[in-house]
Amino acid sequence: MINEIGKLPPQAVELEEAILGAVMVEKEAFDLISDFLKPECFYKVANQKIFSAITTLANSNEPIDMYTVIDQLRKSGYIDKVGGPYYITLLTANLSSAAHIEYHARIVYQKFIGRELIRIANEIQSMAYNDQIDIDEIITYANRNLSQIENNTGSSILEMRDALELMVKNIELNSAENIISSGSLIGFEEYDRRSRGFQKGDLIIVAAESSQGKTSLALTFSKNIAKGKGKLAIYSMEMRAVQLAARLTSMESGIPSNEILYSKFDSGMYEKLDYSIGRIINSDIYIDEKSTTNLDSIITSIRSMVKNYGIQGAVVDYIQLIHVNDKGLNREQQTGLIARKLKNLAKDLDIWIVALSQLSRDNQNPVPSIKRLRDSGQIEEACDVCILIYRPEQVGRTSYPEPYENVNVFGTALIDIAKGRNIGTFKFMVNFDKLTTHFSPFTGNYFQPNLVESKKEFTDKPF
Repeated sequence: MINEIGKLPPQAVELEEAILGAVMVEKEAFDLISDFLKPECFYKVANQKIFSAITTLANSNEPIDMYTVIDQLRKSGYIDKVGGPYYITLLTANLSSAAHIEYHARIVYQKFIGRELIRIANEIQSMAYNDQIDIDEIITYANRNLSQIENNTGSSILEMRDALELMVKNIELNSAENIISSGSLIGFEEYDRRSRGFQKGDLIIVAAESSQGKTSLALTFSKNIAKGKGKLAIYSMEMRAVQLAARLTSMESGIPSNEILYSKFDSGMYEKLDYSIGRIINSDIYIDEKSTTNLDSIITSIRSMVKNYGIQGAVVDYIQLIHVNDKGLNREQQTGLIARKLKNLAKDLDIWIVALSQLSRDNQNPVPSIKRLRDSGQIEEACDVCILIYRPEQVGRTSYPEPYENVNVFGTALIDIAKGRNIGTFKFMVNFDKLTTHFSPFTGNYFQPNLVESKKEFTDKPF
């Protein structure tokens, strides 16, 4: 079929016919090509239907030959549409050899990829002419589809031997004297020891009720990761770049961020500020201050950051302020969609993503729970790690739950790893400075049986 610009789309019908004939003659032929060749890869519609019938037989563990394929096409009602039994007979009669079926299948697959690229380019062109479609949505569509093609063109199949070799290398890496972490260390021993930091491909949710310190904890993670030579991007729906810089400088200097932003400095404060700025000025933290809360815009920016700056992770603050273009979804469905897209993006780009989320209030029991993630339980399903924050002093409580009941609630916080897909669940205490909104490792004492056991467990085994 000639397309609209007068050119014949990429295709190799003769090779398609040779492949179909080979599969019906050689018993093992289908297994050689079934991992990458699908019915839609065939250009000729009749050949698509025939290969679909062959796939159905293979999935049902039934024999594949000329007679069973004809019978399957009759059952599905397509036998006459593909040219009848005569065409099936010709496919096997014209076959000279099945020796090069895999090579032929790769050519057919490449032709299919060529047609897909043409289709995507036409879609992008059509969208670009439409004034009703946001440009960020078009860029996201282009990136997503092109990335999908890029992923499909390479083999993703690993034998168990290959997977075990990767596992052993990971153990050796973690057991070396000079350990190079496989992830981005966040500066809290209890977490870093169990997980080796934030891992590539993971979606990490930081959740709490309002004013419990979600942004502050995320910025603390960011500062610690950057000081460990990590690279990351920050997306804030509520704060400008100058405010984020003031918060990070405050954590490092001990000067409250509101003073940094609004006070008149004397020479002593300037000296303290200069020293602190010098410690973080070369940090690889990137802030996209584009004034948008659109999900497609954020995804496009993260992809660009990975490509242009080599970031290892991104912080998104926060999920409930992000909007999606599909107005037909209710808020719960939108939130679930946002969480899934962020998880898929982390996996696709091989980075970690920290996304902040609100918890619904519970005045009867303010101790946070993963079941209180606002708007959607789908956030819990999509994330790999869920980190909850609890500061009793912020809600007028005077004690922590057991076994932390003896810990002073002032200047402290409880961090609850409520979900850890590969690291398990656990809790630990941290210090919190209200003036600088800075979380830091706990310096007090408390008895925590599960922490004692976990230390023994993780020091006795290579990790």
